[in-house]
Amino acid sequence: MDITFSCFYFVGVGGADGDGDIMKSENLEEFQNFVLDNTNEQGVHFVMADGGFSVEGRENIQEILTKQLLLCQFLCALSIIRTDGSFVCKTFDLFTEFSVGLVYLLRIAFKRISIFKPVTSRPANSERYVVCEGYRDSDRQIFAYLMEINDSINEFKSSNPGKDVKSVVPLDVLLDDTEFFNYVKSSNERIAAEQSKALAKLHAYAKDRNLVELRQTETRLECLKRWEIPDQVRVAPTRGDPGEKFKTLTGVNDPGQLVTECDGLTSSNLSQLDRVYDYRCYISGARSGLILCMGENNLEMPGAHIFFWNARFKKWSRLSQVNCRLPRDSVLEVEIVQELKGEGRGQHRVCSLHVVDALVLIGDNIMQRNFTERLQMASMFVQATNKSTCPQFNVVRVKDIFRLEEIEQLFNKISMKRIKGGGVVPRPCHVIANTEHCYPPTGLVFVKFTKDPWSLAFSKSQKRKYFYNTVTQQSTYECPNDFNASYQLCARNRVYWQWSEHVKIHPAQERHRADLVSSNQMVDFVQARIHH
Repeated sequence: MDITFSCFYFVGVGGADGDGDIMKSENLEEFQNFVLDNTNEQGVHFVMADGGFSVEGRENIQEILTKQLLLCQFLCALSIIRTDGSFVCKTFDLFTEFSVGLVYLLRIAFKRISIFKPVTSRPANSERYVVCEGYRDSDRQIFAYLMEINDSINEFKSSNPGKDVKSVVPLDVLLDDTEFFNYVKSSNERIAAEQSKALAKLHAYAKDRNLVELRQTETRLECLKRWEIPDQVRVAPTRGDPGEKFKTLTGVNDPGQLVTECDGLTSSNLSQLDRVYDYRCYISGARSGLILCMGENNLEMPGAHIFFWNARFKKWSRLSQVNCRLPRDSVLEVEIVQELKGEGRGQHRVCSLHVVDALVLIGDNIMQRNFTERLQMASMFVQATNKSTCPQFNVVRVKDIFRLEEIEQLFNKISMKRIKGGGVVPRPCHVIANTEHCYPPTGLVFVKFTKDPWSLAFSKSQKRKYFYNTVTQQSTYECPNDFNASYQLCARNRVYWQWSEHVKIHPAQERHRADLVSSNQMVDFVQARIHH
């Protein structure tokens, strides 16, 4: 799969006027709130920190000069990491009681820690990395303690510059933990010895310019041979043909086999929805179609690797009107909806993708899973895909799905709004939950998620639903193996209720035709059939 990062240049308290200083506690708290708000209060799985600043001419006291920065990098990580998460942070010398005390607290906060200097790190410098696995301080007690330390340091800097915090853990505690103390001691001695040898080598090479180091090339070739990796330059993967890629991912030769016209709902064929428990429904804002994600989008070329199946011309074309990042090897059914934001003259349109179903997610074919599972997986996919910190990307969201027996809740999502350029008469709009956006609905799509001959029914005596076979008349409370409809069946058995301007779906609508199905008629229809 493609892995992308969402860049967020945090400026801290004050928004655009903030200074982004990580050593200010209020900025740390603001960043913590931002991350937790965007991860359902769970935090992140992995944190990596690589802070530093120039200490030219004062390299021998770099550890002391950067002590608060190291503290605040640890603080930032402990504020946003989730349980069992991992943390890697670059440090320099770990000789002082203050630095070793910070590492000791990480040892308490995580199940495993290691002080490691990789072969890619220049051997002559003092950098090393603290690697932590298995975060276990779920109450964030160590974070709270270190926040108090940081507040004290900042207070001394402003009111008493001659005073400082010199330790975070008493020395006798560090000395009593002989396993930890000996580990840090041996780590420091080992890295210092390697550093001394490297510095001596640099000195020798500086004195004799004819010396040549061949070991790096030899080591590289040795590693490639041992790991059975070809000595070749990496190249970008080929994108291939979208038609062939679709066939490989779905097992379907022709996308037209999946994109079919829905049956239209009218007063005369309303009875096809008699078994109301068999249906889910969603508010439509445009005609749906299939998209195929061949790879990451280029910022300069929106839609460059996302293709849309054009049912009319029976071909794949680039999705140029939407700029979003979706992982490769994914196939979704979507609506391209023009959402509205704001009111009056300030109202503007925002293009977005509304997922109505999912076929393949990052190479995983889920077409045979049930409708609820597919939508749940699509929700997780979208949540991981959206870039809240990148306003240049269009939003991708999964449709709100309603049970047909609860259709009254659906109509409560409809309100009357004036649309810019649409005259003075308010029009029905679907207000998207937890957003400032809405869109004029074009209709309602009913999805039959059960597979014939099975159906859902309601037992009045048991006050619960059961599964009913319409052929054998068998009843069971255990879900049959062949009960749930695949994506193909769901797509084939949809029913579309078109909401033209003459269909009354809101009490405030004045223009309507009595011969067209209205929201009141639909509610009465459903109410007459539930619990029967």
